[in-house]
Amino acid sequence: MFDLNELVVYGNSGLCVVSDIGALAMDAADKDKIYYTLTPVAKRNAHIYAPIDSSKVVLRSINTESECRQLIKDIPFIKPSDIDGDKDREKKYKGIIRSCDLECIVGLIKLLYLRRTNAEEQGKKLNNTDKNYLSQAEEALFSELTTVLEVPASDVKRLILEHVKG
Repeated sequence: MFDLNELVVYGNSGLCVVSDIGALAMDAADKDKIYYTLTPVAKRNAHIYAPIDSSKVVLRSINTESECRQLIKDIPFIKPSDIDGDKDREKKYKGIIRSCDLECIVGLIKLLYLRRTNAEEQGKKLNNTDKNYLSQAEEALFSELTTVLEVPASDVKRLILEHVKG
């Protein structure tokens, strides 16, 4: 169970603050269920109501500073995600983002960086689906690392790029 004001990661909503814990005073809500009221860090005026006993969406603690630093060190050894062809590609991208697994997200970022580089070498641009999921993956990774390591997002992006390129 999470505590009030604790930072957590919730599905593809990313970093959130647990702003309340308890039953919801809404007609549609089950009065016998306890919910986390989550406030996304990126959208302070939004609220997410997540049952504390639900496993439908990943809800996890943020990584520690040492876990984040180790992840950064491991980036050169993380293989790009293995997603070929167009069939079910978006579904697979979405699954990785929703998993909240930073190592898998790094693998997706590496795959999409490779696709972008290959496209640019052919005088083309990354397609919109890839561009959209690259942006989501970077946001998921960078927001957690920026918060935990207490460094600006631009520094995190530079650090990640250095490690991706080896």
